[in-house]
Order: sequence, then structure tokens, then C-alpha cells
Amino acid sequence: MARMSPQNEREFEALAAYVCLFATVVWRVPESAPHHPVHHMGIVPGQISKSQRLAGLRQAANDTVESSEDFTPEQVSAFDAICRSKGVITLTEIRRRYWKKYKALIKRGRLRDETEYYLAVGLLNDLAAEISPAEREKLQSLVSEFERRIAQSGTHAGGSTPGRSAS
Repeated sequence: MARMSPQNEREFEALAAYVCLFATVVWRVPESAPHHPVHHMGIVPGQISKSQRLAGLRQAANDTVESSEDFTPEQVSAFDAICRSKGVITLTEIRRRYWKKYKALIKRGRLRDETEYYLAVGLLNDLAAEISPAEREKLQSLVSEFERRIAQSGTHAGGSTPGRSAS
């Protein structure tokens, strides 16, 4: 099995720590709960790869941005302080990355993968998001085009053909 690049390894570790902390502090999921992200970071042979887990972590980080959209500046600062005290990437940085990716996909004019697809769908579903009507229309077009590509290729959004095994 191919190993992830050092950059992706660092991103995995940073996002894993961040998502776990967010789940505990903001979503108030006890670390002992079976559905806490901390219990889903390990690699189990025969299951999903670490690269696939990284894609899931990116989506979870995007979910935290959506979950925190109504935070006051004081709440963001307080959570950022907790993150810094634990040596974890901050919500402010995750938000910066989230919007940077959004702007890049709008400029590119094409969704490349499932993570970008869910980012776009999340923004479309958030009627309070500060997106111009023209950008909202563009996003809808990108989502529709991505869904057509997936349907035509016979794959699901995860990238493999349902019912077929990789050989």
C-alpha cells in the first residue's frame, strides 16, 4: 500500500487533533463515547486507507466551520485559546483554509473530488452564508456538473464502482 506524503501525514495529524478537540469541547462528545473521532483514527487492515481517512478529516474540519458559523468573536477566540494551549491548529486557521479552498474551486470552475463536492453542497445548503447570488448559481452549476460526471462514470462519490472490487 502506498504511503502518504510527509505533507499529508502532517495534515492528517493536525486535523485529527483538531477534530477530536472540537468534538470534545464544542460538540461535547465524551472521549469515552464510541462515536468520538478519537476512536476512528487508527488504521484497520482491510478497511479504509489513511488517505481516505484524511479525506474524511477534511470533511469533518469543514463541518466544524459550518457548526461554528454562529460563534461570536469571543467564542472563536476562546476556542482558539484552547487549541493553542493544546498545540492544536485553531478554528480561525481552519476557517481561513476553508474559504481559501472555496475561492479556489470557484476560480477553477470545477469540483475535483468528494471533499470539494461536500464543501460546495454545504455552502449551498447554508442560506445564511455570505455568498453572492452569482456565486451561489456558479456553485449549483459546479455541483450539478460533478454529480453528472459521477453518474456517467458509474462511480459513487468515493471513487469506486459499487459492486466491483479493485483488482
